[in-house]
Amino acid sequence: FPVTIDLYIGLQKKLSRKPVYARFHGVTGVACNAIHYIDYIARCKKTKISTIDTTELRIWMPYVKRPNLFDVEGTLKILFNEGSSLSIKGSAETRSTESQFSLEESTEKGQKIWSINEREGRVISSFGECIEGKAILFQSETTHELIKCIFKNQNPGLPTLKESIEQHQPLLEALVNHWNKVMQNKISELPST
Repeated sequence: FPVTIDLYIGLQKKLSRKPVYARFHGVTGVACNAIHYIDYIARCKKTKISTIDTTELRIWMPYVKRPNLFDVEGTLKILFNEGSSLSIKGSAETRSTESQFSLEESTEKGQKIWSINEREGRVISSFGECIEGKAILFQSETTHELIKCIFKNQNPGLPTLKESIEQHQPLLEALVNHWNKVMQNKISELPST
């Protein structure tokens, strides 16, 4: 969950109040991971999803990490009410080794691009600013810490139920609609993580 990861917390503190253009390209599992990036932009910018564009997604196929479930290849685009946009591009069949994650924002000095390297735990801006943090861990490596926070009545940094519904509902509706357009078998529940 990007909002609970110190690298993304550090980035959030550096962003201006203006809309951002976020690109997460080279993702393994577009459908599986989209909610994490949607949640980050929505909570970081205090905004909600306006529209979801699935026209650049292709067919669904078994997901490389969980072959009994499916994911989709291509680009998913999300627009937010306050003007931010998000592009998530990736594959379902192959594990990505080349990811390009960035956020772009307008500043008084011009366009600032934040390049995110999750593996190294570093974010660098086009103006030379650097944010250091822990490298991204697998969910299985972080769940126990989240549970400890919950049992200690500490804020785990997770979205509220209301926020989660506001983010999941339009995403799932868009992905189910896309499935039903490109796949032979029609569904009402998405067989994805």
